[in-house]
Amino acid sequence: MRVYLVFNLFIALVLLSSEAVQAVAHSWREEDSRPGYTEDLKPENDEVGEILYAVDSPYKNEVHYNDRIFDPTLKKDVTQRYREKFGRTEAEIIQSRTPYLNSNFSEGASITFNEQEYQAQQKSFGNYVAKRVVEYHFEKEAKDSPSLRGVYEAKQTVENASASVGQFKVRARYRIASNSILAYIKNPYVNLEGRFEMSGEKETVLSVSRDLGAGYSLLTDYYFVNTRWDWIGRKTITPALSVSLTYSPYRDMWVTQGVRGVEISERLIIGGLGYVF
Repeated sequence: MRVYLVFNLFIALVLLSSEAVQAVAHSWREEDSRPGYTEDLKPENDEVGEILYAVDSPYKNEVHYNDRIFDPTLKKDVTQRYREKFGRTEAEIIQSRTPYLNSNFSEGASITFNEQEYQAQQKSFGNYVAKRVVEYHFEKEAKDSPSLRGVYEAKQTVENASASVGQFKVRARYRIASNSILAYIKNPYVNLEGRFEMSGEKETVLSVSRDLGAGYSLLTDYYFVNTRWDWIGRKTITPALSVSLTYSPYRDMWVTQGVRGVEISERLIIGGLGYVF
């Protein structure tokens, strides 16, 4: 009988201790509770919300008409010719196009920028693009057409020539669109290219370039008719962002002073930051 009373007393003490601990752990009162708070942490009471399912874009396989005309090969040809005409880097293009950067402020007019001449260059480049598009797509159509296959092969035979000497491979191709000859010398060291115009200004451009790795590249151009020598270094930071530095030891150009033209030579350094949107 005595043992039973002691055991009941022990149970009572335990229950009182448990209630005291709960009172300390949860000291707030019902009247102190605030909206949005709860003592019930059961996960099954949480709101799951609305499930969203990812859907593939219905336009991911759509090919735009512009991409069908200017595929990567044709786009590369047009871009290379544009850079030869108007500048290899974004900074060069802006500098050559903006008369405010080439102005004689004492006279209030540009001595190196001629709007009519620039528009003539744009027109010439536009004519080249139109001819090159027709020529390129004719070649693609003739290559796959049995009736025009003979014409395509004859055109390729006349326009292309190649030779190999050890690790050096020389390839030359005549382009009807620009009436020029493009020559390439492939080797393990540097990229050598040359363009020889057969009409117009009959310009000759020699280019030497090399990829230095880690996003760095170096290019040098020499123009024989409009005497010009450029050294261009470029660092690609991201696919859309790059920095460039152009150094021209000399550039000869004709400028209008009064009623006659005068040939001047300038040394140019251009630094630029390019971002493709």
